[in-house]
Amino acid sequence: MEKIVTVFKKVEWNNIDILQVIKEAVQEGRREQPEIKNLKLGDIGLKRVGNHLQINLYFIDPPVREEDQLEELVET
Repeated sequence: MEKIVTVFKKVEWNNIDILQVIKEAVQEGRREQPEIKNLKLGDIGLKRVGNHLQINLYFIDPPVREEDQLEELVET
């Protein structure tokens, strides 16, 4: 499953902590859309829109380890 979430954050361009802004955007996205709670953040897209930052968060299924796949095959 893949999901794209877009978050707009108002920022002060002369004093911006981009990592903090991204962290808050991920938390906001997970809070507003609980179906992405178990997905892993795959990529981030950023775009300046006036005095806001448009943050596109691309969530993907977490990778499955080979050992876990083998265990599933053995169980079935």
